[in-house]
Amino acid sequence: MDNSKNFIITQDAATAEELRRCGFQEIPGNLSAYIFQNSKTFCFSEKIDPRKISYSNVLYF
Repeated sequence: MDNSKNFIITQDAATAEELRRCGFQEIPGNLSAYIFQNSKTFCFSEKIDPRKISYSNVLYF
């Protein structure tokens, strides 16, 4: 997990659901991807495939 970036982005619905279960806050508004606010306090579930997420400091809508 990259804690240096502000956002986690995925296009995979199952990965997005698992991020929600882990407590990550979703940022609504993007129709082509799921965007979550990154947190230094939450840990990833082993069910999250790191190849299906990316990190960014830039928020696109």
